[in-house]
Amino acid sequence: MSKFNSISNRLLQSSYSNYLDDLRRFCNYLEANELIMEYLNSCGGYNSEIESLPDECLHQCGKIQFSLDEDEETSEIYSYLKTICNRDYDSLPPRIIIPYSSSNKFADMLKEFNHCVVLALINHISDYLKKVGIEMGMDDNVTYNINGQQVNIANDNANITAIQNNNGINADELHKLIGTMKSELNPNLSPEDKADAEESIDIIESELNSGNPDEQKVKSQFKLLKRLDVGVKFASACCSLLTFADKVFPFLADVAPFYQNLLK
Repeated sequence: MSKFNSISNRLLQSSYSNYLDDLRRFCNYLEANELIMEYLNSCGGYNSEIESLPDECLHQCGKIQFSLDEDEETSEIYSYLKTICNRDYDSLPPRIIIPYSSSNKFADMLKEFNHCVVLALINHISDYLKKVGIEMGMDDNVTYNINGQQVNIANDNANITAIQNNNGINADELHKLIGTMKSELNPNLSPEDKADAEESIDIIESELNSGNPDEQKVKSQFKLLKRLDVGVKFASACCSLLTFADKVFPFLADVAPFYQNLLK
């Protein structure tokens, strides 16, 4: 289920400005997948009683307490996310994610919201898909894509060994290089320009982690960054990322010369 891994990872890496679209994309994928919907329906399916929870969040600005029972939790989180998608929000209401972090940064709020809510649903689905694969009783080792990683599962279920991300790129290393880009931004940037730059960097990370990045979208973010920061330290950080990632995504080689020239 590499597509599930990819679309899940895209949601988990999404920036605040893109989050609602990526959440709707995620829910649409779940509902279009017969195997996943069979699992969700076995857990209780869509629960209309959850529809009032987003309104409670907007008024009370508190965390949602989901059931401790795994099946009920699965149904409730799916229903909660689906309800958010069905609303005519232009963007994700901040009050939905504010309770999950003491930080005033949307990126931190989203990270904790994903950790507490979204990742639970993804893990439950991943466990189910893994179980279905094991029960197929294939000979020798079987390879599955779980939680954004390719794993080998022995036929007797004795060993599970992580190999690499499903899109061929090391997500941990990518995240480190993205962090370096942010830390090397010109400290003299205005708060507005810094926020714009960090958002563009988040979008780049999200796209590259998706496994099927929008080439024009990534290039447009680098174009924006060119206008915001041409410092040597930031250029060096960009070159490191581009050199690392263009082995998987060759189109990035078109972006590299600008930053390489800044280092000459």
